[in-house]
Amino acid sequence: MPHAKIKRTQRLDPRGPLVFDIRTLGPASARIETRTVPAPAELGAGMVRVPQGSDLDLEVQLEEAKKRSGASGSSASVSSQPRSALAFC
Repeated sequence: MPHAKIKRTQRLDPRGPLVFDIRTLGPASARIETRTVPAPAELGAGMVRVPQGSDLDLEVQLEEAKKRSGASGSSASVSSQPRSALAFC
């Protein structure tokens, strides 16, 4: 649902390591930010998990176009834990 409203239960801390300030972006502008931050708890999906506190090397491109902001990025610090047994149905 691309137009679904997201309810936020708590306000983000603007000083948080995964919060990027977009107030300085002007019309049709972009910038790239790189930073290394500690991984938060429970970061991952499926069998891929990032250990809490491990370094995440982030490269994020922040863009503004027609009064809307967007972000895209990548991280090079993702690893997975081997599983001893997998169940197949």
